[in-house]
Amino acid sequence: MSSSSSHDIFLTGFSLSHSFVGVVLVSQSDYSSEPLPPSSPTPSSLLRIPSSAPLLGDFLALASAFFYGLYVTLLKVRVRSESRMDMRLFFGFVGAISICTTWVVGVLLHVTGIEEFAWPTGRRQWVGVLLNMLITLSSDYLYVLAMLKTTPLMVTVGLTLTIPCALLGDAFLGTYASLQVVGGAMLVILAFFAIGLEDTGSEWLRKLSIVIGGRKNADVLGSANV
Repeated sequence: MSSSSSHDIFLTGFSLSHSFVGVVLVSQSDYSSEPLPPSSPTPSSLLRIPSSAPLLGDFLALASAFFYGLYVTLLKVRVRSESRMDMRLFFGFVGAISICTTWVVGVLLHVTGIEEFAWPTGRRQWVGVLLNMLITLSSDYLYVLAMLKTTPLMVTVGLTLTIPCALLGDAFLGTYASLQVVGGAMLVILAFFAIGLEDTGSEWLRKLSIVIGGRKNADVLGSANV
């Protein structure tokens, strides 16, 4: 049993390292790409944050990853199974709490000038907002459902599949990525399937051990009755 556990840990760590290398390759390609023209506004200028702030960006990324991992882990530990939670009630409370609390952050961002509030102008912007609401709701719902059916590690690694999906979207729009980005995306896909196969194998072995253990107990009881 210990050797099987060590093998699972090694396979998981090996798969995670592949996923990490793939994300690094894609990120490095984005970092080394050509900057936007001076005439077009960059996200950093819109947020009024200096464009050269690697420490701040790394800190924000680490903080986001930490809180996201804490959220999914605590949710899995407390809920354990999807049968113990009403998904509609859960997301209803999430939406109500978000509406009652996050508007304060929006007001502060507007007052300080970091992100000024403005209504969408034009039909395309309204359609984009509505589609974003629909996609966000469906993705969060499917994410929580998948997390309860599998593990937080599995669904978190699954989030990195946005990289190959984005590549397909760019190719559909006529923009093709470099070989470095394609290689990074392939590593991400391989890591996802490797962890998925490892989880499936572990679950199959667990069920098999339960069946074998039940048969042994039945044999012991039968011999005792004889």
